[in-house]
Amino acid sequence: MIAGNIDKPLRSLRAALLVPAVALNLLAGLGAAVLAFGNARDSVTLLSSHLHREIAQRVVQKLDSFLSRPPRLLLTHAATLETGQIPFDDPVALRRYFARQISIHDGINSHYLGWPQGGMVGAGTEDGKTYITGTNGPEAGEWRKSWVGPDSTAVGTISALPTFDARQRPWFKRAQEAHGVVWSDIYILFTGQDMALTASMAIRDDQNTLRGVIATDTFLSRIGEFLREIHQNQPGLTFIVDDSEQLVASSSPEPPFIPAAGTTPARRITAATSGNAVMEAAMAALSAQSSGQYMITVAGNRHAIVVQPYVGAPGLSWRVLVAVPEDTYLGSLDAANLRTMLLIAATLCLTAGLGLWLAHGLNRSITAIGAGAQAISEGQLEHRVAVPTVAELAELAHSFNRMADALQQARNEQARHMAEITRAEGDLRHKNEELERSNAELEYFAYVASHDLREPLRNVTSYSTLLGKRLEGRISDDEKEFLGFIHDGGLRMDALVRDLLDFARVGRHGESMAETDFAEVIETARINLRVQMQECGGTITVTTALPVLRAYRRDMVSLIQNLLANALKYRQSDVAPAITVACRRDEEGWHFTITDNGIGLVPGLDYEERIFRLFQRLHQRDQFGGGTGVGLAICKKVVERHGGCIWVTSPGPNQGATLHFSLPDPPPAD
Repeated sequence: MIAGNIDKPLRSLRAALLVPAVALNLLAGLGAAVLAFGNARDSVTLLSSHLHREIAQRVVQKLDSFLSRPPRLLLTHAATLETGQIPFDDPVALRRYFARQISIHDGINSHYLGWPQGGMVGAGTEDGKTYITGTNGPEAGEWRKSWVGPDSTAVGTISALPTFDARQRPWFKRAQEAHGVVWSDIYILFTGQDMALTASMAIRDDQNTLRGVIATDTFLSRIGEFLREIHQNQPGLTFIVDDSEQLVASSSPEPPFIPAAGTTPARRITAATSGNAVMEAAMAALSAQSSGQYMITVAGNRHAIVVQPYVGAPGLSWRVLVAVPEDTYLGSLDAANLRTMLLIAATLCLTAGLGLWLAHGLNRSITAIGAGAQAISEGQLEHRVAVPTVAELAELAHSFNRMADALQQARNEQARHMAEITRAEGDLRHKNEELERSNAELEYFAYVASHDLREPLRNVTSYSTLLGKRLEGRISDDEKEFLGFIHDGGLRMDALVRDLLDFARVGRHGESMAETDFAEVIETARINLRVQMQECGGTITVTTALPVLRAYRRDMVSLIQNLLANALKYRQSDVAPAITVACRRDEEGWHFTITDNGIGLVPGLDYEERIFRLFQRLHQRDQFGGGTGVGLAICKKVVERHGGCIWVTSPGPNQGATLHFSLPDPPPAD
C-alpha cells in the first residue's frame, strides 16, 4: 500500500497544463500592459512638461512683444520732436499728433508729453473712444480731460484738476533722473477699471538741457486677455507675479486687484491670498525658487507647475507660472489602460500577443512624440511628428504640431520685430550724427564770417569819415547826409558783426571751469558799465549773499554785464534806473534774479520768448539807443551752456521786469 497523498483530489492533465498556461499568459499580458502603459505615462509626462514650458515661453515672447512697443514708440516720438516735425511748444499740434498715434498703435492706451515748466499734453483711449488731456500750455496749471472732436479739438470735459504739475509725477521724475526709457511701478487706475504700466523717456538738447518727458500708458488687462486665449482650448491656469508676489495678470476671469470701496482705496492682490486654490498652493510650494518645475495637490488632484522668470527691462522682474492638471494628459491614457485590462481578461488566449503588439505600437508612437518634444526644446521649431493611428495619440500629435507651428510663427515674428528695431536704431543714430555735424559747421561759419567781415566794415567807416573831411565845403547837404548814412550803417553793421562774433565765441575761448565768485563778477560788470550808469544815474543793489560756483568766469561776466546793460538801456525817460540783484538756493541749484524799474513788457504778445531770439528787437532802431538783438541771445547761450535756463517776467508796461536764470549745482561736466 502506498502512503502519502492518496486522499487528495486529483487534477486532469488538461487542467494541469491549461491553468499554468492561462496563468502564464495572463501574467504576461498583464505585465506587458503594465509595462507599456508605464512607458506611455512617462513619455506623456515628459511631453506635457515640454508643452508646459513652451506655453511659458510663448507667454514670455508675448510679454517681450507687448512691452517692447512702448520703448520703440517713445524713440519714434523723440525723433519726431527732436527733428522739429512737431514743435515742442505747440500744444495744438502735439495734441493732434498724439491723437493720431492712438488710432495707429493698438495696444498703447495713452501718449503724452510733460514740459519742464510743469505742463503736459497728450491723448488716450477709453471705452473705444479717443480723448485728449493736458494743461493750457507748457506751464503747470489747470488740467482737463476731454473727448476728441473734429481736428483734435476738445468736446466736453470728462474730468479736471485745478492744479497739475508734471514735474511732481513719478513718471516725469524717473525719466528726468535717468537716461533712456524707464518703467513705472504697476499701479491701479484711479477709475478702478484696470492696472497699468507707464514707460517714459527724457528728451534733452545738445547741452543736455531737459526739453520734455514723453510717456505711454499700457493697460495690463491685455496680458490677461492673451492668457485666457491660451487656455480656451488648453486646460489649466497661467498667472504672472512680480518680485513682491503680487499678481500682474492671470487667465482667471477675476481681476488681479480689489477695487476701491467707500473710503477704502483699491489695492493689488498677492497670488498667495488670491482666493484661487491652485494659485495659493503653487505660491506656497514655490518658496524661493525662481524657475523650474514641481508638483502640487489641490483637492486630491495633482497639478504640474512650471515657473519661468521674465526680465523685460530694468525694474520689470516677473515670474510666469503655468499650472496644468495631471489628468489633462493622463486621463485618456488611464481609460485606455482599463479597457485593455478588460480585454485581456476576456480574451486570455490573445493577451500575450495582443499586449506585446499594442505595447510595441504605443511605445513607438509616444517615443516619436517625445523625441519631437526634445527637438523643439533644443530650438528645432521646424520639427513635426507623424500622426499615429491611435485616436488619443493622434490628437496629442496634432496638438503638438499646432503648438510647433505657433511657436515657429512667433519666433519669425520676433525676428522681424528685432530687425525693425535694429534698422530704426541705425536711422536714429545716423540722423543724430548729421545734426551734430551740421551744428558744428554752422557755429564755425558764424565765427569765421563775423571775424572776416569786420575789416571791410572798418574801411567803410574810416573812408566815409575821410571823404567827409576832405570834401568839406565842396558837397551839398544831401551828399553830407548820404555820407552820414554810409558811416552810420557801417558802424551799425560793425556792432552787429561784433555781437555776432561774441555770440559765436561763447564756449570757444578755451577757458576751463573754475571757482567763480559772483560778487566779483557783479563788481567787474559794474566797473565796465560805470560810464552808462553815470550818464543815466542808475544804481545796482545786491540784496542777498552771492555764491561761489564752478563756472566759466568770462561767460559769467558777459552774462551779468549784458543783463545789467539791458536794464540800464530800457529805462523810463523820467525815472533813474534802479536795479536789484538777488539769489536763492533751490532743489536743482541757484536761482538768480535781476529786477529793474524800466519799461517792462506788454503781456500777451509772446515778448517773453522772443527777446531771447537772435537779432530780435522789440522796438524801433532809433529807440533806447538802438541795439543789435544779440545781447540776450548771448545770455541764453551762456546759461544753457552751463546747464541752466533763463526767462523773463513783467507785470506790464512801465512796471519793470525781472530777468531770471538758474544754474545747476553741481554744474555739468566741463
